[in-house]
Amino acid sequence: IASLSYRAAALRALPQAASALGAVGSRMGPLQSGHAGSASTSLWLSPRRATACQHSVARMSGGSATAAEEHSGGGEVKTTTAEERADAEALKMGEAASKDVSAECESSAVLEDFESVDISPSGTFKYVLIKAEDPAGNVKHLLRGYRDSDYHVYAARPTVEKLRNSGLSAQVLGGGRLRHSPDHKTLHLWGRSHSFGREDKSISQALCQAFYPEYEVTWTNDGY
Repeated sequence: IASLSYRAAALRALPQAASALGAVGSRMGPLQSGHAGSASTSLWLSPRRATACQHSVARMSGGSATAAEEHSGGGEVKTTTAEERADAEALKMGEAASKDVSAECESSAVLEDFESVDISPSGTFKYVLIKAEDPAGNVKHLLRGYRDSDYHVYAARPTVEKLRNSGLSAQVLGGGRLRHSPDHKTLHLWGRSHSFGREDKSISQALCQAFYPEYEVTWTNDGY
């Protein structure tokens, strides 16, 4: 009986509690879509408090904010669009043509003209691993990644087009995400590319380690 009375009292208090939460939410802003006092509103928090809560949830679930970033890449998650898929397919279709051209004509450039690693100076962003080959069959791997490239194809395309226009063949082997922390002298690579797949990360790690010898460069195949 005591238990039933307690539950009844709790049910009677729900409208007042919802009203109070709605009043607080109207001043602090929503964590997710909805409006103050609506039945669909689950919790209203300031952006700073929302971030703290998300980090707490990650820790309680056995992870961390850093681990969560390895699945999202930090910030907004952008996987693919119809336009991106079409651009990626066009880049792939050019692989065979670039090999034919490089075999028939003398290259106007040498592999050494292309820096092995070219990435943004800091931040978390997508990257790709490119295989470049000259008419003599010499191969060089190139890693490219930029903060302003929303999709892997746009990190790859400038270098791929420059290679092919110079009479060299180019193939995107795959990619993932990269976190560049110059203050801590660390580079971390993880995940895969939706359009190009997952590259051999030991090659990407070796390229970055040689280019940044004073850094600690790590990698994992986990995450997206």
